[in-house]
Amino acid sequence: MQLWASDKGINPDASILNQQERQMIQHEIDNWQDGHATKLLLHIRETVFKRVETSKMKADRNTLITRLDAQHFSKDEQERINLYINLHIKMQEVITEVEKLEARTRMKAPPPSLKRLDISMKTSLPLDTAELTTIQNEWDTAILSAKTTLQKCLIALKKLEHTKIDEQMNKMWNDEEIIPEHCRALVTKIIEIDERLATFDRKISIHFLLSKHAKAAHD
Repeated sequence: MQLWASDKGINPDASILNQQERQMIQHEIDNWQDGHATKLLLHIRETVFKRVETSKMKADRNTLITRLDAQHFSKDEQERINLYINLHIKMQEVITEVEKLEARTRMKAPPPSLKRLDISMKTSLPLDTAELTTIQNEWDTAILSAKTTLQKCLIALKKLEHTKIDEQMNKMWNDEEIIPEHCRALVTKIIEIDERLATFDRKISIHFLLSKHAKAAHD
């Protein structure tokens, strides 16, 4: 199927979308129904427009970084400012991890890292072995509770990471020797852009996760 519908005013450069976005759109195309055509085209257009917006934000961020570099900080000052900005980026990554874990909890779909608990990875017996069925059922019952508990622990761990990063950033911000007053406006604008970019990517990631889960459930 032709991915772009120029007659609907949508004819973007495909390279502007990342792989996850293209896969997400393709999943929806796979489930194409006539009644959903308009909705799908509007979704594609919205995704492209938002990607264009993020490209502009990244360009603005690069401009701000250039202006910040022109402040002629000492090596130590530059390292502290970079640490502060990178801590904010890390905090956004942690927020995304928490939201994805919470989404998986609602879907009752543990993250792939917990699949190593599956019994099929503990035996060389064919999965259709008759005697294995009873063991498999008992294993699944026990492991479901364990996976749920582990997932809750992962969420608690990531939330703790977020709290500690936030505390460290606040401590740095309240010390003018760490973040000099004359550069704070630029630093604030940079982290504001980083947060907007992270929020956009987070929405895409969560939507992709939900779409993938819905397709797997339908299949």
